[in-house]
Amino acid sequence: MNISEFARLAGVSKSAVSRYFNDGYLSDEKRAMIKKAIDETGYSPSSSAQSVKTRVTKLIGVILPRLSSDSCARITEGISDVLTDCTRLSQSRSLSGLTV
Repeated sequence: MNISEFARLAGVSKSAVSRYFNDGYLSDEKRAMIKKAIDETGYSPSSSAQSVKTRVTKLIGVILPRLSSDSCARITEGISDVLTDCTRLSQSRSLSGLTV
């Protein structure tokens, strides 16, 4: 489902959906309509579509001397764990109205 289809289902404009996901100003009524539609559909914005539009991928590259090394595996696992924790924290703060 793309943003246009979701906006139509929620009964709001595409820009209202965009403002909702980007923490922009929205009336409480529209915010509630979008929240209800999210709960019903499980909709979330496409990160691929967002990265094309914003030219920001939020990817991190790691250069390793060899993949078979235990120490390299532990380092990349640690990086992954930290980034996962940061993502969860960011999402929970975003959902509660706080900014990271």
